[in-house]
Amino acid sequence: MRSLRTRLLLTVGTVVAVAVASVGFLSTRAARVEFEAVLREERTEPPERDLGPLFAELEAFHREQGGWAGAEGVLSRFLSADLLALVLVDERGMSHVAADPPLDRVDVHSRPSGGVEIELARDTGPDALQAAFTVDVPDLRIGSLASIYAVPRARDDPPAVRFNRSVTRWVRWVMLGAGLLALGVTLALSGRILGPVGKLTEAARRMAGGDLTARVPVGGADEVAELSEAFNAMAARLERNETLRKQMVSDVAHELRTPLTNLQGRIEALQDELLAPTPEVLASLHEETRALGRLVEDLQELALAEAGALRLDLREVDLRTEAEVVTESLAGVPGRAAVVVALEGLPPVAADPHRVRQILRNLLANALAHTPPCGRVTIAGRAEAGVVVTEVRDTGPGIAPEHLPHVFERFYRADAARGRVTGGAGLGLAVVRQLVRLQGGSIEADSPPGEGAVFSFSLPRSTGREPG
Repeated sequence: MRSLRTRLLLTVGTVVAVAVASVGFLSTRAARVEFEAVLREERTEPPERDLGPLFAELEAFHREQGGWAGAEGVLSRFLSADLLALVLVDERGMSHVAADPPLDRVDVHSRPSGGVEIELARDTGPDALQAAFTVDVPDLRIGSLASIYAVPRARDDPPAVRFNRSVTRWVRWVMLGAGLLALGVTLALSGRILGPVGKLTEAARRMAGGDLTARVPVGGADEVAELSEAFNAMAARLERNETLRKQMVSDVAHELRTPLTNLQGRIEALQDELLAPTPEVLASLHEETRALGRLVEDLQELALAEAGALRLDLREVDLRTEAEVVTESLAGVPGRAAVVVALEGLPPVAADPHRVRQILRNLLANALAHTPPCGRVTIAGRAEAGVVVTEVRDTGPGIAPEHLPHVFERFYRADAARGRVTGGAGLGLAVVRQLVRLQGGSIEADSPPGEGAVFSFSLPRSTGREPG
């Protein structure tokens, strides 16, 4: 299979060759026609010479042969230095020509005004010729049998010959120059077009080999530059996804290691009878297993949500009722009694009630964990064009600007010092984002300076009918 560069060169070369050849042929043809028209305007007078001997020989030849076949031999013996050709036109209009050097074509045409027009052509060789002569009367008439026309030899370098040679030479040079120019332009353009493609190919091979840092330089604003930008964006996303994957494996191992270590240590102490199986010890072991269960459940739910495999029971949901249930269920959270939770608005939405409750629970628990005593958490909802926007606002320390773009990532903690008990595993907000998206909504986080954090999510507004 030919390369793209070869195909480009062949395509452009073919187009240029056809175009140059066509222009050269048409221009040459047009110029010749015009020049021949000029030549036809020149009148050639019959030369003053004694053609009596020629008359006698031709008359004897016709008597002996009974026709004019082979008369060229007789005519050739009477060619002289000043004659280019002798043309015999018999009674049937057939031409018999003797020329030195021989001609490739001789055409004799009768003119309406009288006389004849003789066109001569020699297509090859150093004596190439193309000319036309007008003769009013024959130089010699043999009764009604034939007419003889003597074509005088032109100057050493006739205008038609000069024209033919110069035009031919000019066309050849123009075609050669145009071909070389087209080849140079094609090579330059192919290098400019295919250079970035080669770099893209090399970068793609590096990525296939595991080097996700491969990038290609972007220059210009054409389609190749757009392709390079798209490739770089894809490479950056792949690199980020790979980093997140490795980080997730590390985070999962870390999150599992702590409760497992606690369980292992306490169970070994119980086996060695170093620790008595008191209700408090058993409750602590039970809490560790619950923590493991919540982590595994969150991971499974997140994986299903990201794969779009969660089943949803869409219906009209009273958002305010769900918020009250969630608020009541979190009443036993440490420090919760000192934090005021206010509900505002909250019109109905078209969603899955279980998933809505899960979204509110995660966002409210996150807000309570970051709100100091005597603070305030507000869950407010308002109807907009086709959606209900719900905000969960707190009066905590807020989120630093550099952390805002990452709060919905798996295992991300704005405060790395927060442990599992106070900060969770870092999966709650990631699960919330996927649940909101699955129900046709969107979510974002904001933290105005000095006003705490605000998490806003939208869900389709209820129309009073069961959603499809």
